[in-house]
Amino acid sequence: MRGYIVFLAVIAAVTASQLTFENLDVEEVLKNEQKKQAVFACLLDQAPCGDMQSLKDDISDLIKTKCSRCNQKLKEKYDNTSQLLLEKYPDTFNALMFKYSAKN
Repeated sequence: MRGYIVFLAVIAAVTASQLTFENLDVEEVLKNEQKKQAVFACLLDQAPCGDMQSLKDDISDLIKTKCSRCNQKLKEKYDNTSQLLLEKYPDTFNALMFKYSAKN
């Protein structure tokens, strides 16, 4: 029983530390140059992702499906984030769209 509780605690800790699109604070990441570069590098396969692997997996699916399976709140976040990236980081936005589009 004790081993089972430890196992659940480890799973909870790992899950809580995984960065996903849903728990990503986009504004916070974009304000921090180091975080921003780490996220962009992960998403574009220019650096290891570490705890951002779930984010990379999310982004791939979100871009391919244009967030079609998202709830309203997540769809709004996706649309706002896309617009923000397009306006402020067009090269990165275009690279992400090319990399993760359904055509590739």
